[in-house]
Amino acid sequence: MICTGLIGSMSVFYVEFMYAFPESKTKVALVPSLANGIYDIGGVVAGLMIDTIGCRWSMFIGSFLTCIPILCSFMCNELVGFIILLGIISAFGSSIVMLIGMVRVGQTFGTEHQFGSIFITGAHPSGFIVFPQIMPYIINAYGWRGALFILSGITLQILPFGFLATSTIGERTAIAPAEGGEGGGGDEGGGEEGGENQRNKSCLKKCPLDVELLASPKFQFFAISSAINWGSTYMVHLLIVDFAVARDYDLVDGASLLTCVGVAALVSRVFTTFLRKIKCKNIIWYVFFSIAAGVVHACIPLAPSYNALVAQILGIGCLFGCRFSFFILTLLEMVPVRKYSQALGYCLSLWGIAVSSTGSIVGALNKVQNGYDFSYATGGLAGAVCLIPLAVYLYRSRGRFDLNFPSTSQSEIEIRS
Repeated sequence: MICTGLIGSMSVFYVEFMYAFPESKTKVALVPSLANGIYDIGGVVAGLMIDTIGCRWSMFIGSFLTCIPILCSFMCNELVGFIILLGIISAFGSSIVMLIGMVRVGQTFGTEHQFGSIFITGAHPSGFIVFPQIMPYIINAYGWRGALFILSGITLQILPFGFLATSTIGERTAIAPAEGGEGGGGDEGGGEEGGENQRNKSCLKKCPLDVELLASPKFQFFAISSAINWGSTYMVHLLIVDFAVARDYDLVDGASLLTCVGVAALVSRVFTTFLRKIKCKNIIWYVFFSIAAGVVHACIPLAPSYNALVAQILGIGCLFGCRFSFFILTLLEMVPVRKYSQALGYCLSLWGIAVSSTGSIVGALNKVQNGYDFSYATGGLAGAVCLIPLAVYLYRSRGRFDLNFPSTSQSEIEIRS
């Protein structure tokens, strides 16, 4: 929640940076755009760290990479410094922490207890609920530099929370399949499972990247289409505050729109648990909510008033929440548990690449179009259209989208059955 709250706060600081630095919107937009992008792009490196040095050491590194750059930015006077410190380094540290939480819950509960995986995805909208609401008031009281100083102290709390969350986990446990045993696994597992863990560690030393996963055409098809959809519709998180300010609403009203996204996305987690009771595959739900999110995103410029805009943002927040929940559930079903950390990290990295380019592109279009209406409309339509090939494939294959990995262990096959 703290990490995603940090990323959500960048949209609030974006407005302040516009007044503080005589730079173009394209350049200033690099701060929130890169922050949101690197938050996802770091997934590949974070996945390798978790598989190599374990959750606890990864959490230690991630927490300091998140906190220290924010503290340094308190003394920074150049926009380039904020781009590097906030947009790249701090966001990468947050990426490590975020992926640790997702991977640990996914590997511990897997497909048997999917509510755990749905529940932790609620941390993302929770951060968007809390931080965009409190940051404008902190900025008004202490200035944006004082707000950065306070934010650095808040993010440092990741360290004790992270150590508490991993206190019962042995080192390098993230590479151990967690479907067996009572305590979530670790290197203590014996027999055939323990031998497989040792083989996994040996393979990680020789080739840290999972070549078998990256060579799967279906997985690449799924990952790339989801990245285009995510990047095209991410302007709601990146620039909705400035969109509101451009329509003559104040900073608090703009930040409240971000909170609305978080509230709706959090509530949608409960909605997702009810949808799972309907006999429909997770990937079909994912495609449905992804296309719907793109359509609603394209209609945002049509809002005639602030109340209508709030209603649209609540709707798209709910769609976003369902989309992300079913994305996680789909990925858990698609790949073996031992490949989950790298599969999730790879997908998030593609999302980050898409999001990183969104801010600058929209900033350039804003200069030409003198507004965000065109960008929101085309982004939403692109996000909806990119999922149509996957929807057609699912229709023709009657909802089947299986990834067959020859090295899938018999224990995982039995668990999935």
